[in-house]
Amino acid sequence: MLGGLLLAGVFLKTLVGMWNPSYGSGSTVLGVGGVFVIGVGLLALGLVIMLVTERRSPAFFRGGILTKSTPALVVED
Repeated sequence: MLGGLLLAGVFLKTLVGMWNPSYGSGSTVLGVGGVFVIGVGLLALGLVIMLVTERRSPAFFRGGILTKSTPALVVED
């Protein structure tokens, strides 16, 4: 729990820093730092891809793909 809270704090601190256009490359997009736009944009894209994948393969997200009865595909010597 403590590790998760520390990671969230570092993430938020980094987001605030990336908001400044002088962070990283120095480019701006609508007054916001380019690094912030790229980072948040990729997080949003990942969320969209996860939601689409969840709709297409719900069994994977329920844990129904690999079960205890699934045979191991290991070649015996």
